[in-house]
Amino acid sequence: MRLHHASLLLLALASSGCVAVAAGATAGFLVSREVQADDVQSATVALDVDRVWKAAQDLLRAKSSKPVLVETFPRVVRGVVDGADVSIEVQAYDLDRTVILVDARKTYMPAGETAERVLNALLDRLS
Repeated sequence: MRLHHASLLLLALASSGCVAVAAGATAGFLVSREVQADDVQSATVALDVDRVWKAAQDLLRAKSSKPVLVETFPRVVRGVVDGADVSIEVQAYDLDRTVILVDARKTYMPAGETAERVLNALLDRLS
């Protein structure tokens, strides 16, 4: 009986550890995240700038209700999501460190919830 309980305990610990390791592996690329002035959502990721830039363009093309505008320098893609003007700026910070800035505005006012949803979708796409 004791052996059975010990086996179950070890199995439970091992499986919970696997879940924790798996969760850490998917979120391991996120270095920091913050909300800046005017509800601009910011994230720093441990990924190559070109990979992040392509994902940002693909995401906004998929979510935007209007054609997107792409500027290559600085790396900014603009579109319309949920009626808000959204811009995603991708900055090379260091080797394999990239800063993402997402700004969303409805009638010239910050739309922080939209910016947060767009940043979450981009981070999901990158994981």
